[in-house]
Amino acid sequence: RLSQKIAFAFSERLGLDNNELLKEVTKDDRKAHLMAMPKFAILSYQVKGRDIFDIAVIRTRRGAMFSEDSPPVNLSFVVLFSEDEKNAMFQGTASRIYKL
Repeated sequence: RLSQKIAFAFSERLGLDNNELLKEVTKDDRKAHLMAMPKFAILSYQVKGRDIFDIAVIRTRRGAMFSEDSPPVNLSFVVLFSEDEKNAMFQGTASRIYKL
């Protein structure tokens, strides 16, 4: 599952507990922000903690389904941030979009 890959990737990189992070990511899907394209998706999650901001690219061989109307997505760009880093997340995303 995509949520398990997300939790594993970020727990390793940020030194967070994998099980706690999995609970954070899956507890309330309404808190996740999603932008899905035909080939990839951009997901962002706000989690508990301080000074947390990271981006990971996660690939799923079978693909993740975000709706019944769309094809599976094999590549996800995932942003994980804490409340205190929310501004940094938006500013960082905006600056990268501006460069495109």
